[in-house]
Amino acid sequence: MLEIEVIDTGLFSAADCAQLRCELSPAQRRANLRYRQERDRRNHLLGRLLIKRRFARDRSFSWDQWQTRPNGKPEMSGHPRFNLSHSRQMVAAAFSDRPVGLDLEWVDADFPMDDLRSFFHPEEQAFIASAADSARAFYQCWTRKEAYFKAVGTGLSARMHQINCLQDALPGSPDWQLQSLAGPAEYALAVCSPYSAAPIVRFLDRESIQTQGD
Repeated sequence: MLEIEVIDTGLFSAADCAQLRCELSPAQRRANLRYRQERDRRNHLLGRLLIKRRFARDRSFSWDQWQTRPNGKPEMSGHPRFNLSHSRQMVAAAFSDRPVGLDLEWVDADFPMDDLRSFFHPEEQAFIASAADSARAFYQCWTRKEAYFKAVGTGLSARMHQINCLQDALPGSPDWQLQSLAGPAEYALAVCSPYSAAPIVRFLDRESIQTQGD
């Protein structure tokens, strides 16, 4: 099982977020309010609500099940695996019964891509350099790379340039499958998991979040 849900946090006003914040635990509400920027608070809030929307179908759901592994990756005890990613005003969550990594990035044509050249495998560098749309190619490689390292559970590491994430299959235990997906316009989206079949991707609307507690 591999499913992805995406939501535009720009659909929610500050007043909406103030109301929805009551869906979090007291500790998570405090953490949410520590973000200084409104967009960061929205992204954090909506990411948590995507998790609750998915897992609250189980009557045993409780925020007390939220745990953070030693590598910093969150999980919900007793529930399937998940991984969160956000960029600008979009938030995405991947859900699976096996390890999974997800990355979502806004395609910024003005980003100084050459500054990160050393993080890419030579074949990735050649792919970006030869692409008609170098920014799109850069973010395609970057999201695949970050999704892989998130799935493996190490986070971005010093050996990023040694892994060619243009390959759809990468060896490991389990063997990893990388997929670039059709995400929101002007964004790049990639997932890494043991599954080779294309995941189900759902784009949620405002009502799907606001009615979850009804």
